[in-house]
Amino acid sequence: MLKALDMLWHEDCLKCGCCDCRLGEVGSTLYTKANLLLCRRDYLRLFGSTGYCAACSKVIPAFEMVMRARHNVYHLE
Repeated sequence: MLKALDMLWHEDCLKCGCCDCRLGEVGSTLYTKANLLLCRRDYLRLFGSTGYCAACSKVIPAFEMVMRARHNVYHLE
C-alpha cells in the first residue's frame, strides 16, 4: 500500500490524473496540484515554465520549443 493525499492506494491504482501512468513504481516522483495526482512530465507540462521570452517577456511553457542565444530564451515564432 502507498500513501498519497492522506489516502492509501494499491500500487496499481496510484496513477497520473492526465496520462494514467503508474506512480507507485520505485523511484517515481509524485506531484500534486489541487488534489490532482500527476507524474513529473505532466506536472511540468501543465504548470512548469522554461522561463520568460527575452523579446516579449511572456512566460514560455515547459512543453514549448524554444530558441536559445547566449543566456536568452525566445519563442520560435
